[in-house]
Amino acid sequence: MRETPRAPPAASRPRSSPPPDGQPANAVVTRHFLLFNVGLQKCAVQNGTLDQLYLTTCPDASRTDINHSALWIQNTYGQIVNMHSDFCMIVTGATPGSGVWLTGPTAAGSGKCTDVTVDEWNFGSEGPDFQFTNDHSHLYMTGNSSGGLTQNNQGDANQYWAELPTNSAN
Repeated sequence: MRETPRAPPAASRPRSSPPPDGQPANAVVTRHFLLFNVGLQKCAVQNGTLDQLYLTTCPDASRTDINHSALWIQNTYGQIVNMHSDFCMIVTGATPGSGVWLTGPTAAGSGKCTDVTVDEWNFGSEGPDFQFTNDHSHLYMTGNSSGGLTQNNQGDANQYWAELPTNSAN
């Protein structure tokens, strides 16, 4: 049995936490996470300000100064959004092996991209880890050993992900 830090599936966690004491009741504190590939033991990171993603060694989730290119949220539209750029994960078509990359937000700081199925993801529970399926292609987000992200049919060990909570400040 593999020993992996795990978070509960995203579907069972709230998307935001209640405001700390002293903040207005309508304030929302976003929970950012590291997107951890269980099979490869790596995290998804945006390549600078580009539309490219790669898998690399995960930063220490207990730190408060994590590079924002490694931090993600999943918004209410199912879009997986990078904290640094507000870019969303998107697919290039519906063919197994095609890429997963990033597309720009509808507006800077919006935390949202255009509402289209190519940038919307669902997660299915597979025990403590889960799989993301794209709403357009119905294929599974897959990490590969070269460090890239693709989408493929179900059955690859590198399709299992965990959202690792962090202590990073907004």
